[in-house]
Amino acid sequence: MGLEAFSHIDVVYTFHRVTEVSVGTRHPRGDPRWPKVGILADHSPMRLNHLGIPHYALLSVDDAALRVRGLDGLARSPLLDVKQWYAEFGPLDPVRQPPWTSEFMSSPARVLA
Repeated sequence: MGLEAFSHIDVVYTFHRVTEVSVGTRHPRGDPRWPKVGILADHSPMRLNHLGIPHYALLSVDDAALRVRGLDGLARSPLLDVKQWYAEFGPLDPVRQPPWTSEFMSSPARVLA
């Protein structure tokens, strides 16, 4: 009750089909056009804790069903929590990121090799 008043939510779920943990450095999505980075600078599901915490636009709430835009989790991924998102949780300072990340986020996802 009350979640429908928010425009965005964070969803915490597990990457339940991932069994590996990435060590060392790798190209994001295995694409050599992007620099090699460590797991903390990548959005790979092969993270140390296998948790995804995406940020979604909340479109509607119908009882226990939430409709969101841009869902990227797999069907039946174990959902751990849903958190309402406050504007004050956003960056308080200008955002800094390397140029390759904008290309990464705008390109279609590919299956990791």
